[in-house]
Amino acid sequence: MHNITLELETTYESKPCYLEIISNKKKIFEGNITKNLKIKFDYPDYDFFELQIIKTGKTLDLVKLNHRQDVYIKSLLLNGFDLHAKKFGIFEQKDNPYIDDSSIQTVDLSLNGVWTIRLPIYSILGTATLIKNKFRNNIEDCDIACFGCSFTYGSYVNYNETWPYLLEKELNNKVRNYGINGSNNQEIFSNALEYSKRFKCKQMILLLCHCSRLQINDTETDELINWQPNSTETYKTKKVQELVKKRVLYGEDTVLLGGQIPGILETIELIEKNIKTKVYIGFYLEDHYKWFSKIDQLKNRLLPLFDYDKNKFPLAEDGVHPGPLHYQEWVRKIITILKHDQD
Repeated sequence: MHNITLELETTYESKPCYLEIISNKKKIFEGNITKNLKIKFDYPDYDFFELQIIKTGKTLDLVKLNHRQDVYIKSLLLNGFDLHAKKFGIFEQKDNPYIDDSSIQTVDLSLNGVWTIRLPIYSILGTATLIKNKFRNNIEDCDIACFGCSFTYGSYVNYNETWPYLLEKELNNKVRNYGINGSNNQEIFSNALEYSKRFKCKQMILLLCHCSRLQINDTETDELINWQPNSTETYKTKKVQELVKKRVLYGEDTVLLGGQIPGILETIELIEKNIKTKVYIGFYLEDHYKWFSKIDQLKNRLLPLFDYDKNKFPLAEDGVHPGPLHYQEWVRKIITILKHDQD
């Protein structure tokens, strides 16, 4: 289940408006809104989140008196993440005296009408590729299992310059690198969960990438696609085209992450139940790190931010990926935490 928080502010001079708030075909609220309102409710784990606010009460008498009767949608959160109501909400203004029906993008409801928002909810789990991929290391039992994208794999740096290798030398542990170039968080979590079912480790680290990346399972061609926003590839099948279009249209990171939070927490719980130890989460994107640091269940699992400062240390030879000094710096930051939890 997802947690929804809706905050409304109202201003009126003589008569408050009447609201009906409907989500998942259920009435969440019905009545006159005479003061600011904060509503919290649960939403099922569906593919889309939908909400309607039906506003009535702006009569001809109020229009003649030039009296205000406004409702302002101050905030709409999915699991604590902003759904950008101002950007994605549409107000269909209808049944208003002297004014023709029309639709506008707004969160200011001053007339009668129906405000609607409909946004996709993405799952954090995709298709595991643990057995199909060739990693830097063999898949086996180890002390620390490391999952991630190219920042874990170590693109354009030598194997002995990657952060999993440096950890192995510093801790004198068996550390294994299961990073995948061009990966996404759906693949990372799916592989980590699959590993926990088949193998053993004493600690696990997931260095997560940008949430805008998407794993697409094209059932028409039996192809697994790791899509990124900067991809210029043309996809043939309708299903993939629709998924890419949906991701581009609703491209706000908080919309995507908001829907994934329950799945992330549930998957971490499953992994930890299997390996009987803690899963650590790392980020190289500061905004992602800040968002996750506000989630109580994840605070004690967060590792220090991977500092991907292009000016602080030289990049790898491609001019895009981290260089050896970036990896050395992160290992220096996280090693104390790992040692402490091993004791």
